[in-house]
Amino acid sequence: MSAADINMGMNDLEDRAILHTLMYVLYAVFFVLIIYRSRRTANLRSEKLSDKIDWIFLFLFNRSLYIISLLYENNNDTNLEVYSIVLPLPRKYFVTAGSSEGNSSLNAFDGALLNARVGNTNLLRVSSILPPGCEYEPGLVIPPGSLLPIAYGSITSSEPGDIISAAVGVGIKKDSFGVIMEFSGKCSKKEAEEQVTRMLEEAFVMRGLELDEVKVAAVEHTVLNIGCAFAAVPLWY
Repeated sequence: MSAADINMGMNDLEDRAILHTLMYVLYAVFFVLIIYRSRRTANLRSEKLSDKIDWIFLFLFNRSLYIISLLYENNNDTNLEVYSIVLPLPRKYFVTAGSSEGNSSLNAFDGALLNARVGNTNLLRVSSILPPGCEYEPGLVIPPGSLLPIAYGSITSSEPGDIISAAVGVGIKKDSFGVIMEFSGKCSKKEAEEQVTRMLEEAFVMRGLELDEVKVAAVEHTVLNIGCAFAAVPLWY
């Protein structure tokens, strides 16, 4: 082996060390942003403002992935490893629903989360696809303080006498991925269940898939002061 080969190997090691350092800096920044986002949106009563913050963090997340992919574009194995670390596929899920009264909209929402068994977690709202091979575990317990990927629908009302409902449905195709749909509105529990089921049926038709199984969770609530209905599909590892 020549001196040039040794120098080239050393330079390669140095480059990889720099890339790994940059990668972990990106991880650290991203997870700090997630924690800040979870705490920040927990204090927001405006759903529109919360959604805007979701989009900002989604943009930052995608930019981070893009930078990492550029750093590792010449190493396919490492590239796959990076993505598996940043985006682990959930392997478990359950469907849940809860409702609550509160002296404020936020307290009503918090109570509904507690009754749905996710009140002591930091919610990371996701959209509508259930990963392939994800197993249904109705008794799953999520550790307190966890960053929890979750698809949910909710409605809050301060009009006494209002009947509000929320529902989620998971459509399952055997040996494939699934689809999650959420619905909430001023209606009965039965109406919410029927609506979310119709949404799942349409989603599968649009994808050209056969709908083998449907799991639904729904709740109905009659508002006394300020009430919230919440239904969700938590995803876990």
